[in-house]
Parts: sequence; C-alpha cells; structure tokens
Amino acid sequence: DTTARSGGYVLGFRLDPKEALDTVFKEVKSLHEIFGRKPIFGVQYSVEEQPASMESLTTKRETDDVEIIGGGAEDGTATTMAAYYADDGHSSERDIVLSDELGIAIEAPPEGLTLKSLWGVVQ
Repeated sequence: DTTARSGGYVLGFRLDPKEALDTVFKEVKSLHEIFGRKPIFGVQYSVEEQPASMESLTTKRETDDVEIIGGGAEDGTATTMAAYYADDGHSSERDIVLSDELGIAIEAPPEGLTLKSLWGVVQ
C-alpha cells in the first residue's frame, strides 16, 4: 500500500501455508522499517579521493632566465621602424618605383631608409 501522493498503488499477493505468510510478513515489515529510516533512491556514490587543497594546486612563480640578444635600438631596427611609422600620416603619396631587389613596383621608402633596412626589421 502506498500513499495517494505516489499514486496509491496497492501490491497484493497470496502465500500458502500460513507459516510462510507469517515469515514473509516479518521480513517485509523489517525491510520496510529499515528502508523507511534510510531509503535508497537508486543513486549510489562513494568518495574515493578528496578534492585537492588550494596549497597543492598553486605553484610558485618562477623567474624566466631569458636573455634578449640583438634586436632593438642597438642594431637600428627600432629606429627604422620608428622612422617608417612616424611617416605613416604623410600628406602626399610617395612615388611608385621599380625595385630591382624584389622585381616589382613598390612605394618608395621614406627618405633616409632603404629597402634592406626595412627587411632587417622583419628578420
């Protein structure tokens, strides 16, 4: 017999002889009391490992031992880039010239810069 909330389902069965009925009744009554106190809802889980503590998850900060070699104002790369970008807002278009190095027509580099110095920025 169940509650109206769960649908009011009634389960019935017959047992012969009466002694078997008494034994099964005691067993069902015992199981009903046990599962009534601590029901099993079909989900079982076990905790095998504890979550890691915050101390074990954090790592100490390490300083990089990086050495910067070349590149920058020492070899003129930064100066070349600065001169090229400073002239970006030029008021008149630069002339188109044939580059013998590249074999194509290009915009003439700003005054004081060469195509070789501009390629040095990329490398």
